[in-house]
Amino acid sequence: MGQPVVHFEIGCRDSGKTADFFARLFDWQMQAMGPATIINTGADSGIQGHISPLGHEPYQYTTFYVQVDDVQGYLDKAAALGGKTLVPPVEILQALSRGLPIWTETRSDCGNRNRHGLRQAKSSVQSC
Repeated sequence: MGQPVVHFEIGCRDSGKTADFFARLFDWQMQAMGPATIINTGADSGIQGHISPLGHEPYQYTTFYVQVDDVQGYLDKAAALGGKTLVPPVEILQALSRGLPIWTETRSDCGNRNRHGLRQAKSSVQSC
């Protein structure tokens, strides 16, 4: 069975301008939450996301998050396929996520670099 895409992130320099643009373009509702802005698409289907101003390169990016049951297992699989872990697993605020996000980079045979995230469902996370 395939793994679902469960969240998206839009990186930018100015979260206010970026939020205003997407709110006006797609009629999305925005809610500031710390440095991030939560996106509620208002749709009955699809996924929700957030806007994040990193304050450093890369300023503009999009990332999609795939939910998996075993983050380390998928990190190992990504490495075997030529991928690279960019940020190790970290727990983030429950309000922003239902799990542990990690970022990986994959490269295709033609040299394309793609960054994406993995999230382990909270129910699958073992306490230390």
